[in-house]
Amino acid sequence: MSWSDGVNVPEGMYQTLTVGESTTLNNVGTFTLINVLPPSGDRRWSTPVVCFQQDPQLIDTARTYAADNGFPLPGDEQDSQS
Repeated sequence: MSWSDGVNVPEGMYQTLTVGESTTLNNVGTFTLINVLPPSGDRRWSTPVVCFQQDPQLIDTARTYAADNGFPLPGDEQDSQS
């Protein structure tokens, strides 16, 4: 599994994983390839099954941006009502 195979990709943006391996994309999160489903039906390619654990810095950055620009951030409505 890889998440980018383009040219001029910043360092760390291209990763190849085998089942059970994990990698981290800075300020985004950790990706673990947990399975690869074989093609079925009309699908031509295998389907990766990825477990994603978000980096706390990502949501902090999103909250700051939303607050600075007057945008609502889904999920924060409940936090503010508590």
